[in-house]
Amino acid sequence: MAPLVAAFAAAPFPAHGQALPEIVRSRLASEVLKAPAPSGQDAAGYLASQAPDGSWADIPYGNRNRSSWRPLEHLRRLLALALACQGPGSNLEGEPALRAAVRRGIAYWVERDPQSDNWWQNTIGMQQALVPVLLLSREDLMAQAPAVWKGACAQLARSHVDKMTGTNLVWEAGNLLSLGALTDDEPLIARMLDLITHEIAVTEAEGVQPDFSFHQHGAQLNAGNYGLSFVPTAARNALLVRGTRLEFPQDKIAVLSSFESEFQEWVVWGRYLDLSSCGRQLDMPNAQMGKAKAIAQAALLLAQLEPSQAPHWQGFAARVTGDQPPEAGAPAGDRYYWRSDFLVHRPGRWYASVKMFSTRVLRTETKVNDENLRGYHLSDGMMQLLVRGDEYENIQPAWDWRKLPGVTFKATTAGYPYGNSPETEHNPSSFVGGAVDSGAHGEGYAVAAMDIVKEDVSAHKGWFCFPGGIVCLGTAIRSGAPETVTTDINQCLLHGPIDIQRRDGAWVSLPAADGTPLDADIRGLLHDGVGYVLLAPGAWALSAGPQTGSWSLLHKEGGSPAPVTRQVFNLWVDHGIRPQEGSYAYAVLPRQDREGLAAFVRRPAYRVVANGDIQVVADDDAGVVEAVFRVPGQSPEAAGLPAFSVDHPCVAIERRQEGRLVFSVADPTQTLESVTLTLASRSPLLVTLRTGGYAGSTATVSE
Repeated sequence: MAPLVAAFAAAPFPAHGQALPEIVRSRLASEVLKAPAPSGQDAAGYLASQAPDGSWADIPYGNRNRSSWRPLEHLRRLLALALACQGPGSNLEGEPALRAAVRRGIAYWVERDPQSDNWWQNTIGMQQALVPVLLLSREDLMAQAPAVWKGACAQLARSHVDKMTGTNLVWEAGNLLSLGALTDDEPLIARMLDLITHEIAVTEAEGVQPDFSFHQHGAQLNAGNYGLSFVPTAARNALLVRGTRLEFPQDKIAVLSSFESEFQEWVVWGRYLDLSSCGRQLDMPNAQMGKAKAIAQAALLLAQLEPSQAPHWQGFAARVTGDQPPEAGAPAGDRYYWRSDFLVHRPGRWYASVKMFSTRVLRTETKVNDENLRGYHLSDGMMQLLVRGDEYENIQPAWDWRKLPGVTFKATTAGYPYGNSPETEHNPSSFVGGAVDSGAHGEGYAVAAMDIVKEDVSAHKGWFCFPGGIVCLGTAIRSGAPETVTTDINQCLLHGPIDIQRRDGAWVSLPAADGTPLDADIRGLLHDGVGYVLLAPGAWALSAGPQTGSWSLLHKEGGSPAPVTRQVFNLWVDHGIRPQEGSYAYAVLPRQDREGLAAFVRRPAYRVVANGDIQVVADDDAGVVEAVFRVPGQSPEAAGLPAFSVDHPCVAIERRQEGRLVFSVADPTQTLESVTLTLASRSPLLVTLRTGGYAGSTATVSE
């Protein structure tokens, strides 16, 4: 694939004596002109079909859609005509009829003044589409149609910054900054730049969080939606004033760079963005690849702002284009984003994440603009697993959204969207958190836990992450509903055969499956290079074959109603109806083959030591113990490491490094100031925990 090209070309430093509005205006225009010019045929077609009053008959100007607002097509066509007037290489360049068509089109827009039912379209989206048209038509409009020019500028002025936060504020202020450039209003430019730079900060409100995740619409992860636009919008404005007296301070560039490198780069695997990081707006075709490209484009803007980091950002872009493999120079290890209840595990050759929610963190929103209508379970412990990266590519229309990977819930027949009541926006449990330990050589160990109560289903869930796989434990699974409760292991695209190893060691390949229970003598299952092994008795069920849905079922306004069928692999544990003490224990093992999976079945590399109020998994060969303490208690001696006890509920990792014991500890409730570890015949270890915006982060001590 061709390498990405930065959306904003490196702007030359201003000439001596240039006024600030002129500098910004010329850079904005240069950016617009670098966009591909429409073909002469397109521009000629728009010119021929435009009505005398400047409108087009096929555009529904009365449409008031909230997200797919159709009147914006009018401004897109005007931009095509304006580019054809002066775009390099256009065979219609300088055509007077085109300029007149642009004037008529702007006049119609100002007079018709279309409105959406979504405030965002009326004060942000419309202005973003209008600015480039006005940039290319400024002199012509000011000379030939001053009243139209004045009316169009008044529409830009509807952007407002009152009570705005995060990306919304940066968008609004950017529109008004452009207005200042168009109208030679230097004080307006300065005020908007001040607001933008003030918003580029680590905060506990909306925006970049202390763990470098991103919040918008309250305390919810929104990094692939609002966060997706935060860096490129802010960086673009920084490039507009680079080399001027209003140049962005370096500490502001550092915040953008840290968000990009400490979060955004971590949730992109090769060409694909992890859907769990998005927030809403994951319900559109090619969302994973398109959003990954947008993040890489933002990285190339940062490369212009901090040239010393350019090789790093260019390497990131090369992974997104596929010119480099996903692991080449990529982040490796573990991150737990305590502000967003989100774990990322990257041991080097594969990727996994777990998205949770709590009393502190909202679940992914499902009620905004009729988007994400089936996303009720996206934060219920969904575990994404990527090796190639395309395991979930465009699966969304065909997903069984009641059985998302990792989720424990009932097999409800309620119609979508269900669960939109306010009480379901938070998990009533505060015990949600994780601890990480990158190991002596960056191998990557992590443990995460979530106690979840969702309607009439509750469960205690834990994820124990090692370099070679993840052990998933569940206990205290209860439900009063008259429906079967399941824990989904994985639901991804079906790719190749499904190989099953029976207790006698024989292998059987399944061409398809219909969701019925699997035989009790199954020891392991292999699909698409990923092994699945039950580590405790349980009832497996498997579906493998076509599943059909449509994008419009997910996104009411913007999705196509055309049927979409995908071949889907779905494996889950069946807990039965009204379980009261249900449990599960299974291992997920990426990059496996039959020989490797058979070896794991004979001697599991990861051993479940306990699965109750205290959950413990040991890697005996590596000498690592990972534990979840829902009550004060003791982790048994395991993996050649001494037993240890804790005086408060917590999550912990014990590891031997160079003859010393290293403990990584975190408080899922984010209320403790310390935890005391006690080892037999040794002095207690006091683990001091951070508070405030860093509550829930991992603390490390050694003995």
